[in-house]
Amino acid sequence: MRLRAYASLAAAGVAWGTAFVLGKIAFAELSVEHLLFYRFIFAVIGLAPLLRGPRGRAAIAACMADLPTFSAAAIAGVPVMYLVQYSGLHRTTVSHASLMMGVVPVLFAMAGTVFHHERLRPTIWMAVLASTLGAALIVFGAGRSTDPHGPSLVGDLLVIASTVAGVAWALLSKRLMSSRGGQSPAGITAAVIIAGTVPLLAWVLIHSGPPPIHLSAGTWAAVIAQGLLCTSAATVFWNWGLSHVSPSLAGVFINLDPLTGTVLGVLIFSDVLSPPTLAGGALIIGATLFVSLYQPGATTTQASAGRHRDPESST
Repeated sequence: MRLRAYASLAAAGVAWGTAFVLGKIAFAELSVEHLLFYRFIFAVIGLAPLLRGPRGRAAIAACMADLPTFSAAAIAGVPVMYLVQYSGLHRTTVSHASLMMGVVPVLFAMAGTVFHHERLRPTIWMAVLASTLGAALIVFGAGRSTDPHGPSLVGDLLVIASTVAGVAWALLSKRLMSSRGGQSPAGITAAVIIAGTVPLLAWVLIHSGPPPIHLSAGTWAAVIAQGLLCTSAATVFWNWGLSHVSPSLAGVFINLDPLTGTVLGVLIFSDVLSPPTLAGGALIIGATLFVSLYQPGATTTQASAGRHRDPESST
């Protein structure tokens, strides 16, 4: 069972890591807004079954019982995060965008100190500083690039900004999962994503009009895979795996997201990783591995009591 749980978590991490590659493929025929329109249409199709049955109804009831938190999670997690994130991806390379996503576990550690008054160990603060330095090195390298198809300062900064919305989404979703005695993580996640899809679709139709339907087979495959694989299936894989292993061990598999995206960016799009980018990527991935393995959210007292933070993620 544990081996299958690891495989499920790894599948989720790899699926998330392919999202930026699929996005770049779809950009050949679709704008940012229209790509996201199709992605979340297919995501809703894949996630809707999670809201059926008693557990699904309980998840919906928990969301309705805390409507402000539910609404904030839906807005932050879908239209805000993805419009900013994919606007950044459109302006930078797959590898740079993927490496920027590596700061997410470290942001969770920092959020714990702000919102849950957790005391981080000095070694974890060193990991936070290392991750920040890594992001700065990557952004610095993008700012010096003269390749019009290469990384850009604006693109990298937009991807970083989107991770803040992603952390807010996860923290708000965790609050919903903790309400009314605890609810299904998969059901809560499905409800939040489906609810957030509504304002996203409205924004796209008002701002950019209906999406084109005459697309190549490759573009259709990319947007369908983004919805069903990178969103729906990854969510199911992650939550099933998380239910069978400790959160601290599961958190390690989040690192497959930036690693997969970076490798695929180099192999498929011939992304060039400059020395500052390589150094920054090593700092970010190293810091996130350290944060994931050593349970940064816990104070010394909490760790001895056997408690750990919930790394529920929605990439």
